[in-house]
Amino acid sequence: MRLRPKHSQFIASKIARDLANSTFITLPKGKDRVVEVTKMVIDENLEREKKLDAKVKELNGRPMEEEIAIQLG
Repeated sequence: MRLRPKHSQFIASKIARDLANSTFITLPKGKDRVVEVTKMVIDENLEREKKLDAKVKELNGRPMEEEIAIQLG
């Protein structure tokens, strides 16, 4: 099951909440900043994953001979 972009806010909030409730971690810039940065990281990774998936689909659609020529070329 993949993480969807619409869930990144929830996941980021959950991570920040867990960190804020930890007894051995302090959040000098506050929980909201942790949510913001965590969401940004998650969204960037989801975008990279989307681009990678598109590239895989593109490569899977090519004939094998073309792929070999690209690798050798």
